Amino acid sequence: FLTTAGKLNSDYEHSRVLIELLRRPNISKENVGMALNSAGSIKSDYEKSRILLSLLDQKAFDQSQLDFYLKLVASIHSDYEKSRDLLAPMQKYTMAADQINRIMDATSGIGSDYEKSRLLLGLAKQGKFDEAQMTNYLKVVDSMKSDYERSRSLLELMQNNNLSGPSLTKAIQNMSRAGSDYEKSRVLTTLLKANKFDESQMNTYLGVTDSMTSDFERSRCLIALMDHNKLSNDSVGKVLNAVGRLTSD
Repeated sequence: FLTTAGKLNSDYEHSRVLIELLRRPNISKENVGMALNSAGSIKSDYEKSRILLSLLDQKAFDQSQLDFYLKLVASIHSDYEKSRDLLAPMQKYTMAADQINRIMDATSGIGSDYEKSRLLLGLAKQGKFDEAQMTNYLKVVDSMKSDYERSRSLLELMQNNNLSGPSLTKAIQNMSRAGSDYEKSRVLTTLLKANKFDESQMNTYLGVTDSMTSDFERSRCLIALMDHNKLSNDSVGKVLNAVGRLTSD
């Protein structure tokens, strides 16, 4: 049956046959794997996605079959179809650590910042990350060009996780690469409200505020720093120097 399906020239007909097979009651795990392997020869990302989403809708599908599922997703080139197929199991299951890592790796290969952000937000809602997962998450965020998607992804990470010292530093550094003063300020002030900074983190924070051209956003970040952290004499001096660079009276 699967050999015959694999010989079909039409991606549509090939996927139609596989979807019918996957809808059969009590289909074995081995046959699911063989069907998804057969789907790997389909060129159309849309048809591959149709097979995957159809499989997820089956009551017979269980989380142990996600390895077959993720292997086929990896062969999809369309950012939209790939993100749609990666989001779908997250909406139905709590992912195991290894599955989260594989989805994170797949996300890093997506070009669209919007699709990356959609996936990161879905992953962040899965639960607490370990340090390695947080590092991978921040690495994906750091690859974004969109300031809005960058800040949205960082804010979601903070909402669902307590950042360790190294991750907090990376999050601050991440915003130094944003162009929008508003987005910088939005993330920096949120970081401040949830964390106490050490001296090194304060210096990094002040470096980011110093890169802002908006006096309003810069002063907002400086006020937030004074409100939420006890400043050393050295940090007080640096804040005063930063205030001196404001042009607005």
